[in-house]
Amino acid sequence: SAASDVYKRQAQAAFLIGKANAIRKIEKKHKSYVLDRSICEDASIFFEYFKEVYQLDDLTCLNYQYLYDLIDDCTPKEDISIICTIDYESVVNRIISRDKFNAYVEGYVNSVYDRYTKFIEEKRGNQNTYICDSNIFDWTDDKVCKLIIDDVQRLIDRDASNSDINLNVLRAHI
Repeated sequence: SAASDVYKRQAQAAFLIGKANAIRKIEKKHKSYVLDRSICEDASIFFEYFKEVYQLDDLTCLNYQYLYDLIDDCTPKEDISIICTIDYESVVNRIISRDKFNAYVEGYVNSVYDRYTKFIEEKRGNQNTYICDSNIFDWTDDKVCKLIIDDVQRLIDRDASNSDINLNVLRAHI
């Protein structure tokens, strides 16, 4: 339907704007925050997925790129970036085990996983980018979350001259 096509063209722009507004509101309060997905991640993975699957037209893609560039320039960059990695089979098993999902869509999961793999590789060597190997550390476990929080605190508190820091879970993405 025509309404469905409009939604497909506008959904990712709405997500991008919503995230940017949330960041802006928090920044005004001078508070620390954690994002579950960066603006760059939304654009690199999910917009590209929508673009391919729904065959978005050139004007929609150009407008999204302009909007992304503007928002990316106007929002602060992350102090620390944590990327959780996991093998494909474990991703599938975790999705299937969730109560809120009643159907597993292989094409979607495979496409998004492939995009994440590329995205993660592009982030290799970025300063303050760390990996949590979710095959080893289940970040949904409270004990692991506490270790991650401890690692983040150590990274925040570290002496700038000390590049060697003992972390529990996180590893530099080199």
